[in-house]
Amino acid sequence: MRRAVNILSLPQNAPLALKLTANTVSRMWWATGDASADYNWYTKRLTLAGVYAATLFYWLADKSEGHAKTWEFLDRRIENVMQIETAKFKCRERLKEKPDFSHIPSPRRFWRNLTER
Repeated sequence: MRRAVNILSLPQNAPLALKLTANTVSRMWWATGDASADYNWYTKRLTLAGVYAATLFYWLADKSEGHAKTWEFLDRRIENVMQIETAKFKCRERLKEKPDFSHIPSPRRFWRNLTER
């Protein structure tokens, strides 16, 4: 596996590495039953690709028994992704609330007040 990662990390192999990673994460999502066809298709795969690559590199350096530290690392990355999703949800909920701009004068009233002085 280390040798494969080393070979794929060479600049001339970047397109192949990207294609293999894209296919791997797509298969992971398809295995979960994902059928998204909108922008979520891209964001889900990009997010998973980041988690997958980071976990792969961590796993290659992990010497713990049963790769326990890699599993802990993966759990933390999943928690990070969930924090992002929670933040996105909260942002969407806040954006649903209409802001109150009644305290700001209209442009017409603003200019009229300036010229009357």
